[in-house]
Parts: sequence; structure tokens; C-alpha cells
Amino acid sequence: MSRFRRNHNGNTEYKPYKYMSRHAKSWYKEKLQSYTEKNAGRTDPNVTSVSCAQSPAICPPNQVQGPEGRRGPVGARGPQGAQGPPGPIGPTGPPAPAVLPILAFQNASEQVVIPLDHTPVNVLSATLDAKTNQFVKVDATAQVNIEVNPLAPSFSMQLSINLQRNGIPIHTQIRESNLFYSGGQSILIPYTYVDEMSAGESLSYDLVFTVLHAKDVTQVDVTTRNFNVTGIPQI
Repeated sequence: MSRFRRNHNGNTEYKPYKYMSRHAKSWYKEKLQSYTEKNAGRTDPNVTSVSCAQSPAICPPNQVQGPEGRRGPVGARGPQGAQGPPGPIGPTGPPAPAVLPILAFQNASEQVVIPLDHTPVNVLSATLDAKTNQFVKVDATAQVNIEVNPLAPSFSMQLSINLQRNGIPIHTQIRESNLFYSGGQSILIPYTYVDEMSAGESLSYDLVFTVLHAKDVTQVDVTTRNFNVTGIPQI
């Protein structure tokens, strides 16, 4: 028998509990009355009604809530948010090792005779050991004493000043003196040169004197002399 019937106005009415048992009718009426009283007069949009899934007994036929549908595709990625604040400053690292200039030097005053037969004589030496790449500045001074024939009206001399690095000549100066009076003479010879060396390298510098030419000269010697070799780190 149908649960629908027409009232005196001709409208169809739903009588879900017409054919229920007495206990089912009582339970259904209590549920329906409780729901009606609970939601009577509410207009708050945030209030949700009881769904058929929560209480299927109060749903009309063929309107029971079905299973949840498939999840839709993932939407497009939103814009990147604002950059956050910078993090805290990290701890201070260990100090860098000090890079200082290195120095080698020699100071001498004993007499060294320079032969007149073109024999080279080493008059100053110094060695540098580099931990980093270095510019090398070589500074030297030497007092050269010249003795001449007192009876000769004039005399002359050529002196070669040669800088050697590990025994290999790298720079040469020629000093020429023309003497027009009798007796001896002393001259002070300055010398400067700039070189380079690599980290881990060890270099030995020698200053070598050679008499290339001598006219009416009886002796040439070197006395007071100084040699400063300074390594300056390349930055």
C-alpha cells in the first residue's frame, strides 16, 4: 500500500510512519519533534541541518545521501608569498692567519778583494722562504775602494754588479769610473731590484762584483756593505 495519500485540498501528503510499528512510530515522532524544536526559528547561516546521512530515518524515500564523489583535480598553484625576515647572523669564524713581510739581510765590513783578471766575486748573499706569493725588493750598498798607480796621469775602470737568483744571473749593472788624479779613491755603490717569487719557493740571492776593465789600477776591494731582501705578500 502506498505511503502517499491526498488530503481534503487535493494535495499529496507523505506519511512515512503510516505502516510502521507502534514502537517505530513512537521513535520516529520523537526524532522528528526534537529536530523541529531544535531548528525552529533559526536563520543563522552557520547552522547546518541534520543530513540524511546523520539520520536516515527522517529522510523521505529515494533521498538518502549517496557516497562521496571523487576528488576534483588540483587547482593552479597560488602566487609566491612574501620573503620572510633574514635569519640570525652566524658565529664569527676563526681569524685568518697573519700574512707578514719576510726579510733576509747581511751586513759585512771585512775586506774582500776583487781580482783584476775578470774573476767574479760574491760579496753579499741572502735567502728567502715564501709561504705566499711575494714581491721581492732587493736593496744593497757597497763601499768600493780603488788603488791606482801614482805615476800614471789618468786611469779608468769598469765594474760589473750582477744579481743572481739561485746561481742564475737576472740583472746586471755596469759602473764605469774615470780617474784623473793620483792616489786612491772610495766610491759608494747603491743597488735596487724588484723580483717575484711563488708560495712555497725558496730563493737565494747573491750580489757578484767583477772588474771588467782596469787601466793603471793596482787593486780593487769592497769593505762596508749591506744587503736587504724583503718579501712583500701579493694581495
